[in-house]
Amino acid sequence: MFRFLSNMLFIVILFLLVTAMPLSKDVLTINIFQPVIDTPSEEVPVMTTYKLEGAPSSIDYTPDQIEFSIVSTPHAFSESLYEGIEVLVYDGDQLISTTNLKDLSPAFENKDEHTDQIAFSLKTIVDALKANQYHVEIKGTENSAFSETLDFMISNEKFDKLALETMRESVSGKLTLNLYYPTDNYELLVPVTRIINYPDNRSRTALKELDKGPASTLGLIQGDSIWPYASKLAVKSRNASVYIYKPEYVAFENNFQAAVDAITYTLTSLDFIDQTNFYIDNSKAKPFGSVDLKQTFTPRTQNFAYLSYNKDSDYMLLVPTPVESLLDTGTALTEDVSSNAKLLWQVLKTPHFNDSLVKSAPYLNSTIPRDIELKEVIFEAGKLTLSVDQAFDNAFNGHDAYIKQMLNSISKSYYSLEGVTEVHILVNSESPVDFHGYDLTQPLVNPTFINLEP
Repeated sequence: MFRFLSNMLFIVILFLLVTAMPLSKDVLTINIFQPVIDTPSEEVPVMTTYKLEGAPSSIDYTPDQIEFSIVSTPHAFSESLYEGIEVLVYDGDQLISTTNLKDLSPAFENKDEHTDQIAFSLKTIVDALKANQYHVEIKGTENSAFSETLDFMISNEKFDKLALETMRESVSGKLTLNLYYPTDNYELLVPVTRIINYPDNRSRTALKELDKGPASTLGLIQGDSIWPYASKLAVKSRNASVYIYKPEYVAFENNFQAAVDAITYTLTSLDFIDQTNFYIDNSKAKPFGSVDLKQTFTPRTQNFAYLSYNKDSDYMLLVPTPVESLLDTGTALTEDVSSNAKLLWQVLKTPHFNDSLVKSAPYLNSTIPRDIELKEVIFEAGKLTLSVDQAFDNAFNGHDAYIKQMLNSISKSYYSLEGVTEVHILVNSESPVDFHGYDLTQPLVNPTFINLEP
């Protein structure tokens, strides 16, 4: 009986197995002792991409609020991204500040599903600098998630300076003098126009006026011993012989070249003197300082960039700066006027300062806003035409003194190029009849006298 029941139980179990599972080769080969492993589908990680975007105005006159955007796809913004972004500030081509964005207390606002707008201020940096325009770059640091560079301009210019008057001709019945005074460290010479009553001896009077020094309101070196006093002056056949005696010259050995240039420029601005000779204690046989006294001195008249100079003054002065001293190594003037004109435009926009101008550089400003592009230069038969873009219309936000300074700078600079007899400006291919009060259908006026003393 027991055996019968065992057989029946076996048959029932076999029946249940057969009817509960499909009969297939796969089923029949299943190893019921093999463990079951659940294998999920493999997930591919999503890579987030980042980029910097921004379209700031070409000149942002309120650097308190500078904005740009971080775009992430898919959206994955984090304030830790600030550490991978730096802000660089340039004065012309000179890097003057590099700051990590996280140190500028940035704020952010989510704009859409991919974009976060970042705002920060450069006020603490810019307020410590001279009034000027500054080139700013926002870029990723090395090995950061960002490869873009945002490039724009800011300005802390308050437009509160005054431009001095210029004159094309001398005042009738008066003696109009161009007196030359030095900037700091005697690096550059600034012409100052002074009008006085007509004297009996114009050349001697010119030296006496020069010896008085510039007006105290101009921010130039003061004192009655800026230049060595010339106690004797002889003029013959358009040549001025200048005699300087001890002790007048003792303190000027290191700056005697600047003294020679200033006296030469001043005297040759008179219509009856073309050149000068210098004597130390009645002799020109030996050099004095770095100056070879055996030579005859004539004024330099070509290849100047007239930049804006301002130091501790309400006035902007136009200072003629020899172009060679502003050029990078390997860059030089050529015989091609058009090439020189393009180079000069860049110098007026972003002057390059070399070591010899280290004292004056902080007070020299560009006279053309950086965002204004020179589209084309045409030179034919002495007529030089500078074709600029529409940004010229709104230069310096239209402030009168700065427009005047810009046009006088362009005029004096470009007329100093050899072969140029007329300078014309086209704005967006047209000649405005009324450009902030100036008729640009006519050639720019080349003033003989600049920086009229207030």
